[in-house]
Amino acid sequence: QKTKLDAIVTVVDAKHLLGELDHAHEAQEQLAFADIVILNKTDLVAPTELKAVEARVRRINPTAAIKYSIRCNVPLDEVLDRGAFDLNGVLEVEPDFLDAE
Repeated sequence: QKTKLDAIVTVVDAKHLLGELDHAHEAQEQLAFADIVILNKTDLVAPTELKAVEARVRRINPTAAIKYSIRCNVPLDEVLDRGAFDLNGVLEVEPDFLDAE
């Protein structure tokens, strides 16, 4: 059997993203390489703050699909079996992506 990477899915805490992202390089990288971003806890933020969160995500990754959720409740067919991962695209941005650390 073969295994393949179908999509990189990143979950974002919409309530705390704006205050924490500048100090979290790893989180920025996760957003940058995500094929799908789940903005979670959308029920805890005002619509204007949610727009600011989405804008910040878009500045880091303009091509990711964005899904909104409460308690990470997202239909599985929106995140699984998407065929979204593109290794060549990742290597263009991060040539050392496959190098062992």
